[in-house]
Amino acid sequence: KYPPMTTSSQNTRAFSNLGPDPPPMNDKKESTLVFVCRCVVDSTVVTTLTTLCTIYALIAEDLKVLFFNKPVDPVFNICTLICLVIFSSEIVLTTIGKPDYFLGFFFTLDIVATG
Repeated sequence: KYPPMTTSSQNTRAFSNLGPDPPPMNDKKESTLVFVCRCVVDSTVVTTLTTLCTIYALIAEDLKVLFFNKPVDPVFNICTLICLVIFSSEIVLTTIGKPDYFLGFFFTLDIVATG
């Protein structure tokens, strides 16, 4: 009913055709800070948050002018400031977490868009 037991060397040979070997480990380990920054930036929560902030940045001023009076301006200003802090934090975390990001194309776009 059950297949016969195999040794670990037989298992290794059985699974050797499943794909390429993993890349060799570098002598230099990735620091915990770099790993955490990359995981935070690549998380679904942060991606969703920055997407919502982008949508807010694109339409908030128009909505404010169309539907609200002057007393509500400080609320919009605070929300805009929070979005700027989120965008700036994302730039810093991505700079730390992704080695090819700093001074690259997307870094430049993010700096121009946030500035």
